[in-house]
Amino acid sequence: MIFSKVNWAGLLQNCATVCKSSPAPMGPEIAQKIDRLPAFETVIPKTEQSFSPPQPLLDNAFGQSLQPLLPFLPWTLRYRTDDPEQEKYGWVELVGPDGVQSAKDFRLGIFWQAPWENYPPHQHNAEELYCIISGEAEWQRGQEHFRPRPAGASFFHSSRQIHSTRTGSEPILALWAWQGQIDWESYSVKPL
Repeated sequence: MIFSKVNWAGLLQNCATVCKSSPAPMGPEIAQKIDRLPAFETVIPKTEQSFSPPQPLLDNAFGQSLQPLLPFLPWTLRYRTDDPEQEKYGWVELVGPDGVQSAKDFRLGIFWQAPWENYPPHQHNAEELYCIISGEAEWQRGQEHFRPRPAGASFFHSSRQIHSTRTGSEPILALWAWQGQIDWESYSVKPL
């Protein structure tokens, strides 16, 4: 299998379309940044440890554009403490300082979370946009109650706003973006 620049361009176009449809002002801003990216000319080798979200999450236009690129994407995965072979969530940075394609002013990636998992309360300096592609999860901001976020929902986290995620019986696949102060050094997990 060979990395396809055409598939990459298609995936980024789908990311821009998803961001443009967000009612949060950050959505169209990120879409403009994606649209201004230069053509991607690098050939990416297959990763040694590839990851693929469960097939039902990929049964949509976005998933179909993502699927041929999965063997080339460097996912970061976190595993269950009671079963170190079982992934509980993961992400890949598509565009950004550490992304497959470089950008200095924003990060854009994909997030996946398994059923019945909690992503702990955390915060960061970056402003953040989430767009749910597939599945449903609950998000909590600050001291608010958890709110269900179905496929098609998008929402914004301001800088340093504590937030967390929990899934029920189904996994989720989401697009995420950071802008503003996008360094990872400001990321911190809060005790439960």
